[in-house]
Amino acid sequence: RLAWTIGGGAVDVRGSGRWDRPQLSMRTRFQSLDLARITSLASSAEDLSVAGQLNGDLRLQWSDQHLGCRGGLSLDDLAINTTADADPVVSERLALSCQDDTITLRPTLVRSGAMSASFGGSLILGDSFDLQGSLRREGLNEGVALAVTGPWQSPLWTVQGRLDRLVD
Repeated sequence: RLAWTIGGGAVDVRGSGRWDRPQLSMRTRFQSLDLARITSLASSAEDLSVAGQLNGDLRLQWSDQHLGCRGGLSLDDLAINTTADADPVVSERLALSCQDDTITLRPTLVRSGAMSASFGGSLILGDSFDLQGSLRREGLNEGVALAVTGPWQSPLWTVQGRLDRLVD
């Protein structure tokens, strides 16, 4: 068990496993974890700043026969800034949930300057994909849509649209 409480939130990780056969059970809980505090401890790059709060309760279970999860995580008020890039990357909320072998990414919007990306969907581990995304430039009639669907072994990738310049 690992528990960490700081002024910027709390993390609780509990786990168990077996050495004689593949088996792991882990539970993580994040309560208002301030990413700025974490990245200031972990990052050696002085030109990077990350802000946001991580919340959620996620349980993972793995054995030689099964991989599953239960719960969800959310990252609220994400902002990534670098001194090299004038426009920060921002998102109000990134959220995922899982139930047994199904992972769902809630519809999410990420922006940086005139560019915006949206994505979401679900996947069933070892079975199938149903993911969609798009990249658009505001003020212009251009963008790209992406979808990944179908069975795990042979997914169908669909890309449609036009984007003349990715970076100004």
